[in-house]
Amino acid sequence: MSARNDKQADDEPIPTRRQIVRSVFVFQYKLFIDAAKDLLLSPLSLAAGLVDLIRPAPPSRMLFPALMRQGRRAERAINLFGRKRATSEWTVDQLMEQMEEHLRTRYLGGEDGVPGEAPPDGNKDLEEGK
Repeated sequence: MSARNDKQADDEPIPTRRQIVRSVFVFQYKLFIDAAKDLLLSPLSLAAGLVDLIRPAPPSRMLFPALMRQGRRAERAINLFGRKRATSEWTVDQLMEQMEEHLRTRYLGGEDGVPGEAPPDGNKDLEEGK
């Protein structure tokens, strides 16, 4: 490792255990989504390619290129390795941030430290005879 790489590594803060657990969880979630995408795109690509071979169409109406474009969009949205992007496209990272914020506000009290309401328990009404 060069001196430059050592310097960069020294400047970066050491992640906390919580940050490591979060990073592993987010990565596993993204891997799951990516695998589901691959399982879905595999048979769809075969079908789209077959349809494009059987039914001649202008390039703008071909199914396989359209499927490839959607696949590229999905790859960018999943952002498996968390590369910083200057884009306004929706990403799984944004979804995770929204979920975290919701959970933090609802169960940990959010910014003011006051816990939110407990989740509704549908069985309470039954016990009280309502």
